[in-house]
Amino acid sequence: MVDARETVIKHLGILEKYPPLTTKMGLQVKFMKECISHGSVEKYLATRGLKYNSIREICEERLAKVRAKEYIEPSYFNM
Repeated sequence: MVDARETVIKHLGILEKYPPLTTKMGLQVKFMKECISHGSVEKYLATRGLKYNSIREICEERLAKVRAKEYIEPSYFNM
């Protein structure tokens, strides 16, 4: 478990370079970035249940990119 703000920011930097492959994890990272930026515990508590609300739209956008052959494979898979 990571609970120090500096450690969370460091880990978010790693996730910027190597983004998560799953939509759910991507939404968790996005939510954490938003939490770090506003720093409000009250806002965190009020919005934590909403972090997955945009999952359908993101999946549809990704699928459209794959169908249009615009999907870019993450760099850590290039061999």
